[in-house]
Amino acid sequence: MGGGRGHIAEAGAPVIVVGDASVLIALERIDLWFMLPLLYGEVHLPATVWREAGLVDAPPGRVAPAWLVRHEPREVAAIASDGGRLDPGEAEAIQLALDLHAELLLIDESAGRRVARRLLIPHTGVLGVLAAAKHRGLISAVAPLFEKLRGTGFWISDDLMARVLKDLGEVSSGRST
Repeated sequence: MGGGRGHIAEAGAPVIVVGDASVLIALERIDLWFMLPLLYGEVHLPATVWREAGLVDAPPGRVAPAWLVRHEPREVAAIASDGGRLDPGEAEAIQLALDLHAELLLIDESAGRRVARRLLIPHTGVLGVLAAAKHRGLISAVAPLFEKLRGTGFWISDDLMARVLKDLGEVSSGRST
């Protein structure tokens, strides 16, 4: 869950949160987008992530939520792109987190998390968001949501899932590691 613990918006205390597409897409697939503004207020997205999340050229009836804030890209520094090894959305999200002095970056990909760690950007992924939602009382259990995520094609290692469930006081779903 990276460096994301403790970065939940309290009433009257805005938190600057930047998102990468994977976390947004995963939460949308399990119908839990509603938790992001409840946990963090606004979520800032670079333009590439906006597109990757399907918020550009969206089908009729789909409108970006007001709590998502789109930012036009600026040149991504080599340090944020990890020398070109990150995809453009990850690199832009990391750069935006640096530019905004974000308290939290929502990112799942290991390469992007590695760069965030190196740059001392607090970060968490979808599992950390679900854990924060449980701590905040927005959901009662994460185990069924992990299984639901897996059902959408989202990869979660058995070891990581077991560790998070143990940290949250939930019993593992019985998968072997």
